[in-house]
Amino acid sequence: MAKYVRNSVSLIACTLVLGYASAASAHDSVDAAAEQDGAPQASSSASDAQQDSDPEDGEIVVTARRVNEGVQSVPASITAFSGDDLANRLVDDTQSLLEQVAGATLVTSGPSYIADISMRGQGGGRVSSSESATGIYRDGHYAAGGGFGGRSLSRLDLFDLARVEVLRGPQGALYGRNAVGGSVNAIARKPNLYNFGGWMRVGYDSFDTLDLEGAVDLPIIDGVLGARVAAYSHDQDGGYIRNLATGNIVNQNRSTGVRAALQWQPADDIEVRLTFENYFNQTPGFGSNGYRALLFNGTVGDPSIFERILSTEAYANIKQQNVYLDTSIGTGIGDLHVNLDYRHRNAARLNEDLSHFLGFEGVVIGGVPVALRNSDSEEFESGGWQIYLTSPQNGGKLTWIVGADGLINSADELVSTVGTATPAGLRSQLRFDDSHENLHSYSAYGVLGYDITPRLNLSLELRVQSDRKSFSFDRSRSTANSTAIPFFVELSRTWTRALPTATLRYRLNDEQNIYARFATGYRPGGFNLGVPSDVPNADQLIPYAPEYVYGGELGWKAAWGGGAYVLNIAAYYTHTQDVQVVTAASATNPQFILQNAGDNHIYGIEVESRARINLGFGRLHLSAAIAANNGSFEKGTMVLSNTGTLTDISGFRVNRTRDIDMNLGADLRIPISNSATFNIGANLQHSAGGYENATNSNKLADYTIIDLTAGIDIGNWTIAAFYRNIGNDIYLQQTISNNGFYSSPRKYGASIRVRF
Repeated sequence: MAKYVRNSVSLIACTLVLGYASAASAHDSVDAAAEQDGAPQASSSASDAQQDSDPEDGEIVVTARRVNEGVQSVPASITAFSGDDLANRLVDDTQSLLEQVAGATLVTSGPSYIADISMRGQGGGRVSSSESATGIYRDGHYAAGGGFGGRSLSRLDLFDLARVEVLRGPQGALYGRNAVGGSVNAIARKPNLYNFGGWMRVGYDSFDTLDLEGAVDLPIIDGVLGARVAAYSHDQDGGYIRNLATGNIVNQNRSTGVRAALQWQPADDIEVRLTFENYFNQTPGFGSNGYRALLFNGTVGDPSIFERILSTEAYANIKQQNVYLDTSIGTGIGDLHVNLDYRHRNAARLNEDLSHFLGFEGVVIGGVPVALRNSDSEEFESGGWQIYLTSPQNGGKLTWIVGADGLINSADELVSTVGTATPAGLRSQLRFDDSHENLHSYSAYGVLGYDITPRLNLSLELRVQSDRKSFSFDRSRSTANSTAIPFFVELSRTWTRALPTATLRYRLNDEQNIYARFATGYRPGGFNLGVPSDVPNADQLIPYAPEYVYGGELGWKAAWGGGAYVLNIAAYYTHTQDVQVVTAASATNPQFILQNAGDNHIYGIEVESRARINLGFGRLHLSAAIAANNGSFEKGTMVLSNTGTLTDISGFRVNRTRDIDMNLGADLRIPISNSATFNIGANLQHSAGGYENATNSNKLADYTIIDLTAGIDIGNWTIAAFYRNIGNDIYLQQTISNNGFYSSPRKYGASIRVRF
């Protein structure tokens, strides 16, 4: 506790110094900066001029409360990045995005499709088939679900964006589906209805990766009808994990994506947009990423963290199509929004080397080689709708939103293990698991805001959500000598929860706000797929119940110099009931299950600061995002161990909470002629403290990563270079069944981009 307090005080002091030093300098430079900031900025293309927001021009405009407003006006913890800002920070996947956000981390165990977003210590309990603890949204559409995606943002989700909004803490009415830790909303660029334009980019890096990207705007009827088509190809032929049995690199990655949007705007208050996306990803299998130091008998397994001895090299192939329909109509009583979405995914991970994962690679027992191969395939289908009405934005004292949404999805998954082995514990793995799950979810919500005085506003929210899940599971033996225990179950569960939220905001002046917020969140229960095959009555371990979180937050948001200098501070406390904790129910079971362990509480503080400083010869952008949190499991909290016994974890630290989580960034832009600008940037991420698991047996690694960027803009051309992780700080991200999953080593590369 003392260490946590010291870290919290230190981070507040450091960031206050940065913020107030910037504010002090504002009196000397704000006039010049405002003159530069206020001038029209050269658009990178005609299509890019349709800004939703641009940090060069001031405050980012967001839709965190379903209406357009400046990010500093939102009385909640929110971090927003423009599309250009994401490119400057080298954000191309969820991990690189979360490195920029205070209090957010990625819970990863190899493939990106099963990586989860953890915010404020929530989301440590997760398995591939469970609900995420963070609401994942694309253009406001809920996008989570399934075992081969939807747990975080894909490369396509982060491509050609207008902005990303990251909301921390329970989200109540508007983005409250599964948002016990927070939500992330990625918003794509809209078509430009007036001007033809676009961009193309070619990049190459030291992992032998070739990136080809581009987007083009196609006005069809000036100001009325237009299209935008964006596409990319990511081909990583190299990597850093090598199979010594074949000499092959086994963490190669290939991905392609296409987004085509057609927008019709027959009047100023009517907008209809239809978006189609096609996504493909070939990514390493689960076991290939894991480093197995020792075999089951204590002998050496893999020689080093980036060397494997594999008898098979598995890859997962994921194909997904998304369709979004977004409609906005101005009416006499407000703006009506009707949005529909549909997504379909086929995915398969075939012939995984399970012997390596369990620590039996190359082992012969009783004259029979242990050779276990695991495969997993899924078909996932989802449809959603939302309809809501917002009050007219006429500056009145009373504002309101009423709405309803629905989500229906289905997942068919087949997991199989085949091979040879003599020990009964291994032969129990030889099985077919055929499962089917349906979800029907419906919600109604409302938001009411009222200006009690010109400075004081009260906002009340309520979301009522009902989830019904039906599930069938059929386990059978895959070979005659299997010892797996067959069974068949059909289950259904229904949960209904009310999620109230209340926020009180006081405007100190035009540039400072303080707020107090009480919010709730809820993550539905579900059904485990990875129940052990050698435990009697394993079907009793399949269902688990929802978890419910409530808590409070106090915050202060301040800006100076027209948004050139920003300092935000938030402190929070949350209490979670029936926490979903991940555990292993059998020593020979390679998969994990979720159980409701009891209650926990988490508390923390987050500080964000930004500054744009005019240096005369150029402009310097500084940013700092620093967080610290802690928490403990409350009395009576129990988890199941792999021996089948319950372990009391009362008083243990909540996993995935960190003593400190910090990001510091700097970007300097120097004009060198009328048509050329040089820029250089640096970014530092540092995390320390905490535990990986609920039993506190595995500590989270401390790490410090430094990235450098440099580039030059010459007319419509940009030449850029990057160097990620210049110190080559490689750290353990997660341990699963004695397999270690490590971060990426250093990487460098360059790109050329042209705008037209």
